[in-house]
Amino acid sequence: MLLWLTLAILVPLALVAGFFGLMAMGVIRGDIERSPEEVVSYIRNFVAQTGDDRDWDDFTSIRIRDADLDSIRIRCNRLHDEHPPEIEGEWCSATGREMLTAVAAELDLDAV
Repeated sequence: MLLWLTLAILVPLALVAGFFGLMAMGVIRGDIERSPEEVVSYIRNFVAQTGDDRDWDDFTSIRIRDADLDSIRIRCNRLHDEHPPEIEGEWCSATGREMLTAVAAELDLDAV
């Protein structure tokens, strides 16, 4: 009985510790590789309202390995607070959407 109780406690702890150990070594990363073209696509789909709600959430929630692209992701994520929506149910105001369009255009030019 004591053996089962010990295993019931130690095995989950070992799995959690192993997961965090792999993350620390970089085997499991908390970020994602995205190209400039992918970032532009996420932004343009969001502005055009052609993307899924989960697409925008994935884009704004998951760190991007490239620091420059990640800074764009962070700027996009902050638009909700910096340019609050004027209409209930929207992510940001028209000004925020204009800023997104400008960011996508700038990034698109840089990618060429």
